[in-house]
Amino acid sequence: MFKVRPNSLFHDGTPVSAEAIHMHFKRWLGLQEHAWIPASRRIQRIIVEGADSLRFELDRPYALLPDLCAINPCAIAAPKRQGAGAEPVGSGPYS
Repeated sequence: MFKVRPNSLFHDGTPVSAEAIHMHFKRWLGLQEHAWIPASRRIQRIIVEGADSLRFELDRPYALLPDLCAINPCAIAAPKRQGAGAEPVGSGPYS
């Protein structure tokens, strides 16, 4: 079980929630281009259990935290920063 730290904010000021984290993982888990990330092969399902908690179901015991902390695309971005057409971070391209 992972718990979101109370009053956590993304870099753009939006609150961090279990649902935002779930949406992030749904975006890349199971995609072939991310098969090199060990965690993507172990995570079977992610369940939002409340506004501030998630449960990861794995196919076998595995230490997820090193992968989730160290590897992009595991870095969780605010919902409006995720996916194609997301607003750029910083001053934007070619500024």
